[in-house]
Amino acid sequence: MFTKTKKLVTLVLLFSSMLYAVVPPKAKIGVSPSRFELLYDNKRKTNVITLINYSNKKITAEISLSNWTLENGQIKNIAPTTQSLDQWILITPVRFTIKPNDTKTIRFAIRPRTKPTSGEHRAMIWIDEILPEGDSEGIRFKFQLGVPVYLNVPPTYAKGLLNQITTTVGKESIDVTLALQNRGNVHDRLTGSISLWKASSNISKAQRDNIVKKDLKNKALIYTTTLPAGPVLPKLKAKDILSIPKPKRKGKYLLYLKGHFKNGKEIVKEKYIYIK
Repeated sequence: MFTKTKKLVTLVLLFSSMLYAVVPPKAKIGVSPSRFELLYDNKRKTNVITLINYSNKKITAEISLSNWTLENGQIKNIAPTTQSLDQWILITPVRFTIKPNDTKTIRFAIRPRTKPTSGEHRAMIWIDEILPEGDSEGIRFKFQLGVPVYLNVPPTYAKGLLNQITTTVGKESIDVTLALQNRGNVHDRLTGSISLWKASSNISKAQRDNIVKKDLKNKALIYTTTLPAGPVLPKLKAKDILSIPKPKRKGKYLLYLKGHFKNGKEIVKEKYIYIK
């Protein structure tokens, strides 16, 4: 029977410390670490990626490298340059098989071919499954994992900015868009929390911070979550978008954000939302 093959691309490892591939049970795989943020010091270091096969069948995969950027929040492979990190990485093995419930170690080193310019150099290490040959019925899936590598060449500086917060009240959720910018030469991230409160409550900023930090229950707190903390690449603008469950009761609510970029300077933003 004719067999269709589809690639199921997992979320690229930009945010979490470990990601379990979102693939069918026959091809479950994990990878650690989720990303590399390295400082260039001209020393010949070796870096290690560990792959874990959680399935009961062997998995064969191969590795490729690419230069990349972000476009509308999505990974976009772009042409290499003499200063792109994908041209400087030596990695082994490039093709391998992992036994069921076993691990595989991938090693790579960075060997610049030209003198690195100051700032951030990026590469994506792609891990693509190779399906076994032979016919089988139904649709066959394969996974793809991406491990980003950032190499910082001094002098470096990150300068993230939160330019604006906009909200859109829908039928079941409140969509919050954070307009971000980075004027530095290495990527930055906005980390912290965002929460929704009853605007009528007389709770101070310090009390709100304590409730969120210690995960305390409070009748004035409607919802809280961590910020997406997506990378804002050098000299670019970006948007982090998250959805907050819409309160069932009509009225005035307070959206409260507390976070910071890499410089550690506290950012506090408040925005009132009206549920009609």
